[in-house]
Amino acid sequence: MGWRYILGEEDRLTDPRDLGFDASGNLWIANRDDDRTFIVFEPGTDRQVYERRKDAAANHFMEETAALSFDTCVQFGSCGETRNTYDDTAPPNDFTGPVLWSTDLDIFAAQNPYGLGSHLDMLHQSPKCVGIAWERDNVYWAFDGKDDAIVCYDFALDHCVGRDDHADGVVHRLTEFEVAHAVGVPGPSRNMPNGSACTGACWWRGWTSPAGSRSIRSTSTWPSTEPVSSTRSPRAESS
Repeated sequence: MGWRYILGEEDRLTDPRDLGFDASGNLWIANRDDDRTFIVFEPGTDRQVYERRKDAAANHFMEETAALSFDTCVQFGSCGETRNTYDDTAPPNDFTGPVLWSTDLDIFAAQNPYGLGSHLDMLHQSPKCVGIAWERDNVYWAFDGKDDAIVCYDFALDHCVGRDDHADGVVHRLTEFEVAHAVGVPGPSRNMPNGSACTGACWWRGWTSPAGSRSIRSTSTWPSTEPVSSTRSPRAESS
C-alpha cells in the first residue's frame, strides 16, 4: 500500500496542524493559520469530496487550533496554541482552553444562534494548548502549554449550541510528572495509544513531551491531581 494524495496547499490547506476521524469515518483537519476546518468525506477513495468551514466565532473558539480528538459518537474536542488574541486583534488575556463541538454538519460552523458560533462548551484554563485526548463522556485531557501541565477537563453537561454557561465544568491537574511546551510542536491528540483506554478499574494513559521527547505512562485507578488555581472561567469544581 502506497501513499495517496488527500489534500494540499492547492486546496488552501496551508497549515495543517492536526487531524482525526469522526465516528462516521470522515476525516477532519485543523488548518491553523486561518482557523478553518477541512472535512473530507470518503477520504482516499475516488468518491472523495471535502468541505472547508470556518465557525462564526473561530477567532476565539478555534484560534490557532493545535489539536483535535473525537469521541465514538457525535462530538469532538479541540484546543489552540494561543493566548487568546482574537486573531491578533487584542492583547493576549489567556482566556482560552479546550472546546467541545458537534460533528453534526447541520450544527458545526453552520449555526450561530447567539453570536458565539456553534461550539457546545468551553473551559478556559489552558492557554497555548498543544494536545487533547478524549477519555469518556465529555471528559478530555489537554496539554497545557502555558502552565506546562496535563489537565483533565470534564465539560459535564454541555450548554447547547452557542451559549456561554460553563459553570458545571470540572478541572483537575495531573501532578505525577512534569512536561514542557515547545512552541509549534504538537502534543498527543488521539484516543489510543496516546489517549486513553479503560478496562474495568484499570486506567492508563501515555503522553509524549514534545520538548523532552519522552513518553510517559501512568497506570492507576485515578491519577494524582491538584486544584487548578485560575479565575479565567467559573466552574463547579477545580480539584
